[in-house]
Amino acid sequence: MKSKKFFIYFSITPFLLYTIWVIFFHFDIALENVLSTLGLIVIQLLITFASVFVFIQKKLDHRIRRGWLILGLAALSNIIAESIWYYYETILGIDPFPSIADLFYLLFYPLTLFGVLLFPFKPLKRMELFIYFFDICIVMVTMLMIFWHFFLAPIHLSSEGGLEGVVALAYPVGDLLLFAAITVLIQRNTEKLSRWSSIFIALSVFIIALPDSYFAYYELNEIQYTIAYLNILWLFSGLFMWLAILKQIDIVYEKPIESGIFTDPLQRIIRTTLPYIAAATGPVLLIMVFYSSENYSFELQGLFVGTILLIALVLGRQQIVLMDNMRLYEEMYKLAITDSLTGLYNRHYFNEIFIQEIERACRYKNIFSVLLIDIDHFKMINDTFGHLKGDAVLKIVARTLAGQMRQSDILARFGGDEFIILLLETDLEGATAVLQKIENSVNKLFYANTPLNVSIGIASYHPGLTAEQLLEEADRQLYSNKQLKLSDKNITANALLA
Repeated sequence: MKSKKFFIYFSITPFLLYTIWVIFFHFDIALENVLSTLGLIVIQLLITFASVFVFIQKKLDHRIRRGWLILGLAALSNIIAESIWYYYETILGIDPFPSIADLFYLLFYPLTLFGVLLFPFKPLKRMELFIYFFDICIVMVTMLMIFWHFFLAPIHLSSEGGLEGVVALAYPVGDLLLFAAITVLIQRNTEKLSRWSSIFIALSVFIIALPDSYFAYYELNEIQYTIAYLNILWLFSGLFMWLAILKQIDIVYEKPIESGIFTDPLQRIIRTTLPYIAAATGPVLLIMVFYSSENYSFELQGLFVGTILLIALVLGRQQIVLMDNMRLYEEMYKLAITDSLTGLYNRHYFNEIFIQEIERACRYKNIFSVLLIDIDHFKMINDTFGHLKGDAVLKIVARTLAGQMRQSDILARFGGDEFIILLLETDLEGATAVLQKIENSVNKLFYANTPLNVSIGIASYHPGLTAEQLLEEADRQLYSNKQLKLSDKNITANALLA
């Protein structure tokens, strides 16, 4: 772990030093050109090699591997483009815009989009498809409004464009398409793709959109600019893509696969804020146009300010209502999947997740195991102490079982005095170790001077098993273990009588 952190810090440090040098010191332009080109090529080379490394990992799903391979090809296209740009600008002394370098720069966008779309997403419900469709449209319309104000309209008014205009605008338009796709990506739970990988990819795309937009603006309006400042953003965009693939490599070596079954807070934030950010973009642009124009009356000014204020109040009210609705939905959802007595997941929710894991195991050759747990002599406890005391025993055992679980495991009350545990990415040997831990922890429990014990049935998934067959196998093991305990108890009793 320490070596990995050192490697990450070692990767980030040169970019921080370069940024400090450019912003706070008088840098040499020729030297900066060499360093920025070298930095851009090195970071893209790292992404390319790491993508190939992920691609050759047979344990990963083929769609994950292919997606990262395409992203590696996108990085390779950037390497070719940067090399051509440097050759034209520095060695030949020719303005490289537009040139064949732009062809490879622009190739980055369809390759990245294709790579992202290759990642395996969880199946979506029909309503979710509509939500994602509207999210994409919201992002694209919002970005088009911004591009219209800052780029398209000025070009139309100045009657400029041609090849330079088309190429320059292709960059922010490519960023627009990528950003819309990434907006959906970070909301959807991807299978076997690290959540942090999704976030870092999104940050990479967001950051690259800034220098691309400024580049198009400066070039189209023939404004002098210092490209070193744009290089900083391009470098950090590549750095975030590098961090994204490092998080993916974490899955290969260290971390268990995230089950992705819990409500994603990032998804909740996007769904509650994206529509309002988009809705606020229009009035903000109108304010900029309104106050930059000299042809408006005092009466029109008052109406305009009132309209903007009214829109802000309505959006604020709707945001409060939406947040309250989401809170109520989450409370209802929690009640629907939770056992009211123990606070664990209920059987209905477990069945849904269990079937999903069976399907995922069939597709990706995953391994997992289940433990079916029954409290010994629970009827006697109810008959002796009463049902309220029996409920207390269920709570004690539930807390003890929860203390033995990993975050990715699923623990549910299966019914009556039975519990069930879904152990993700766990074979029979690993499940047996968990079984022994549970037995040791429960055997230490007492209630009203009565020792508590459990019997456990174990089953591990192998290809061809259905959900019913796997549960039946665990149930047979549970029954066998109970019979073995009863047999041992009878033998002990007979030995004492003899």
